[in-house]
Amino acid sequence: MSSFIHLRNSLLSVECNRVRSINAIAREALSRHDKGVDEWYEERRMVADEDENAEDRDYLDELYADQKADAAEAYPQLFFKAIFASAYGTFEQYINSICLHDAKQRAGVGLRDLRGEGIHRARLYLTKVAGKAFPDTPEWRDLCDYGLLRNALLHADGDLSANTKAPSIEQLAGRVRTFSVATDLSAVTLTGAFNDAFVETIECFAEQLAHALQ
Repeated sequence: MSSFIHLRNSLLSVECNRVRSINAIAREALSRHDKGVDEWYEERRMVADEDENAEDRDYLDELYADQKADAAEAYPQLFFKAIFASAYGTFEQYINSICLHDAKQRAGVGLRDLRGEGIHRARLYLTKVAGKAFPDTPEWRDLCDYGLLRNALLHADGDLSANTKAPSIEQLAGRVRTFSVATDLSAVTLTGAFNDAFVETIECFAEQLAHALQ
């Protein structure tokens, strides 16, 4: 089991570094796009000023405002949320693979025979079936709340107004300070640092789990 854990943690580290890289690429692309919008506006504004057409200038200003808003808000959120969903799936696959590997070494109850889903079912397997110690650490508790956030983003686009788990997600926001929740719970906003912090939590917990299982 220990050699397998070492291999899985090495592969997980590779995946986490890929998340960091794509997050950096996304942030750089967003910055270039934002500058491109400014350059586009300046060029078009000069033409509009020469034509002295007030309607054209007003329309151009509206287009510019819309594009700047997308560059500052809509596009970053699409990138960051997609990266987060992928990174969370990587962690889920990681912990499930440990359970599946252990199940091959023993006869009886397998991971899919247990109730629940995702990382919670994996913990149930490791503690109840495999009889392993499990690190109930702040990182693990954060990962559980990250799962609530992931579900809210995927199934309700971050609208927490009807989500019974909203308090847990708000508490996570207060702890990690890399995303915010609207005061009316209608939206969640991720910062550019969100995914880097998330994969750091994954890697920290993976080390804790490896130590507990060896």
